[in-house]
Amino acid sequence: MLAGYLSPHAACSECGEKNGDIMAQDAPPYITILIVGHIILPLILFWEQMRSASNWLQYSVWLTTTVGLTFLLLPRIKGAWMGLMWALSLKGTERQ
Repeated sequence: MLAGYLSPHAACSECGEKNGDIMAQDAPPYITILIVGHIILPLILFWEQMRSASNWLQYSVWLTTTVGLTFLLLPRIKGAWMGLMWALSLKGTERQ
C-alpha cells in the first residue's frame, strides 16, 4: 500500500484500485503516539521501580526506544488506517 516510508502507491499492484486518492494525514501519527506512549510509560515506571539508573542512561535508552518504536509503527498504522478508510469508502476529503 505504501510506496516509500509514508507515501502511498497511486494504485494497487494486484487489483489496480486507486490508493493515491486516500488522504490519511493526521490520524496515523495520533494513533502512533497513543500506542507508543502506552507501551513506553509502563516500561519506564517498571524500570524505575526495579532499579534507579543514572539520568543520562535513562534518557539515551528511552529516547532511542521511543524513536525506534515510533518509526517502526508509523507506516504500519498508516497502512492499516488507509485500509480502513478504503473499506469504508472514505477519501479523507469528506466534510460534516
